[in-house]
Amino acid sequence: PIESVIVPSSSNERSFINAKDANTYGVEFDTYRWLDFVNEKLENFYVSTNFTLIRSEVSIRPEDSGIVTNTSRRLQGQADFIGNLQLGYDDGFKQKASLVYHITGDKIREVGILGAPDVMDQAYGEVDLNYTRFFGDHVELNVKVKNLTNQLQESTQGGYDMNSYQEGTSASMGLTWTF
Repeated sequence: PIESVIVPSSSNERSFINAKDANTYGVEFDTYRWLDFVNEKLENFYVSTNFTLIRSEVSIRPEDSGIVTNTSRRLQGQADFIGNLQLGYDDGFKQKASLVYHITGDKIREVGILGAPDVMDQAYGEVDLNYTRFFGDHVELNVKVKNLTNQLQESTQGGYDMNSYQEGTSASMGLTWTF
């Protein structure tokens, strides 16, 4: 695997190293349930969840181990967990909608070298809204609103803020005509 590293300096120069090998393993849990068992008026509503726990380990090549701060660590860019929670509506005919919460655990953005700690992306969650309306067999309207909560996304190195920002909320609308 190729990994991005940050060289400790006033300019935060970036470079790349080749790891010898890496292993990733984990477990995933999924559920999906229509809500009509709660009340028959909820027959078109459902809830689904997905949660993944991930462990990874990377081995650094001997020629790179002299500059990499942590030779025993998880794989760069691999979160330790990923989760989704979805509340949806689907009438099976004309419209469907979903409100989805996504969360991604901490992950290494850039591998620290020459004594500098790894740059870590902190756990981050967002809420998205999706709506689809069908007009006959050929026309479909899609509306999406992404990142309703606009949570601060933080990257830190050794406890210090390296790059924190708010991505903002975005919306899109599309019309599809199939012929």
